[in-house]
Amino acid sequence: MRLFNRKSRVEKISLVLDRDSSIYDDYEEKTNKKWQKDLDKVFKGMKKNGTPDELKEFLAYRYPFHCWEYGLEDMKEIIWNVKEITPYLTKSGHIPTRIGELINLEALDLAYRSIDTVPEEISKLQNLKTLILGGNPINYFPDSITKLTNLEELLMGGFHLEEVPETIKNLKNLKTLHLINVGYESFPNAITCLENLRELDLMGNKITEIPSTIEKLIKLRELSLIRNPIKRVPTEIKHLKELNHLYLKGTNLSDTVKSHIKKLLPNAITTF
Repeated sequence: MRLFNRKSRVEKISLVLDRDSSIYDDYEEKTNKKWQKDLDKVFKGMKKNGTPDELKEFLAYRYPFHCWEYGLEDMKEIIWNVKEITPYLTKSGHIPTRIGELINLEALDLAYRSIDTVPEEISKLQNLKTLILGGNPINYFPDSITKLTNLEELLMGGFHLEEVPETIKNLKNLKTLHLINVGYESFPNAITCLENLRELDLMGNKITEIPSTIEKLIKLRELSLIRNPIKRVPTEIKHLKELNHLYLKGTNLSDTVKSHIKKLLPNAITTF
């Protein structure tokens, strides 16, 4: 009987933790309020009765901030050692400053969390390799991000973003950079100092030309400028010997320029 009760408790908790489960089958305000109320009960219950071992890894991955807020002592060590999280926020749009305590973190996905500010404490995550912030109304390029010197992948987009700062040069290990639909009217020249960059996606901006300094990205393998009003491509792009894929759909390139690009990059797959 005790075993049955324990399984039943774990199953009930799991249903609430799974925001996309059948009992919360939409994202209407009424349903969301019910979920928040049930979630509060679940965490208060775990505070009182302990956290089921079967759920600790999932809680660390999805609800580390809730564990902190509700004071789940038996979650401290696993959260301290967690390497990857895609967390729900305890307060919509707010990244807690305690995030700086997750010094072992290697991947952080905060896409579509209504975030407009990135705390300085995020710069303490010196083991971070992947940071995903797409779909958030962040209208500035956080200086704290440029201090993440081991970062290899940075994904941002969906809202107007200020120009890339010169300090991005500190991200010497960056291999993948996405700045999609951020309203850029010119190619962010500061990017060309990222000599280890392999993949650059600037889709959906207002860029009209690629600068000759693109030749400095000698390790670039994939470049996307889809849905940009590009009119010209510099001859210097021919120096990108490792470029495998060039995406130029939805641009303003003439047939003559398109033909010239193919001659400049005979080994690359170019999509117009």
